[in-house]
Amino acid sequence: KWGKSCAQISKAIEKVKPEARTVARDSIITASLSGGKEALKLEKAVTYLFRNIGFNESFHTGNKVAKARDGAYPDIYIKASTSSICGWGDTKATIKYNFSLQDREKLGSYYKDSSEEIDRTVPCKYFVYIAAGFHGRKDTIDALLRNASEKFARPVSAVTVRALLDLEEQVREGTLVDVVASVEEAFQKGALYVSASDVLLATK
Repeated sequence: KWGKSCAQISKAIEKVKPEARTVARDSIITASLSGGKEALKLEKAVTYLFRNIGFNESFHTGNKVAKARDGAYPDIYIKASTSSICGWGDTKATIKYNFSLQDREKLGSYYKDSSEEIDRTVPCKYFVYIAAGFHGRKDTIDALLRNASEKFARPVSAVTVRALLDLEEQVREGTLVDVVASVEEAFQKGALYVSASDVLLATK
């Protein structure tokens, strides 16, 4: 039908795949730097990354409306079928996210027990901010994460989009396997993770 053998077609597709992945990666990075212009695209893309990393029951909640209370939900409900816990993720399309007071206040109000509205049987054990980058020195960011964790009553961490992209790529290529437990453990430390290595080494 195509005038080529199956082997030739397969070889051509494999040649295109790395280029397609690069385009997809660049598109996600661009969204993360958009200053909010591509916020929804980033939310959905990061949900996709989490699912590929192994959190296969994760889904986008950024446009979900709360029925019995004020406020909304964080952007991503993070859950793996192999795990008995869940977490929340909130994306920020900026390279200088500064953990604003308004965002931290949401942790102690709208977001604090919102996972129970998804599934009461699955305890929420962490919250993670995902952005292109974070503003301030590490000690300042650490202090803000401690304050955020106090408000949420559970650990609040921060991870870069590039770190998640690298984790997803390594899982997809088979370099990493069964990383869900390690990622969950890292996010429960209430720390900043700039790279994939930072995430993986947090559990060593």
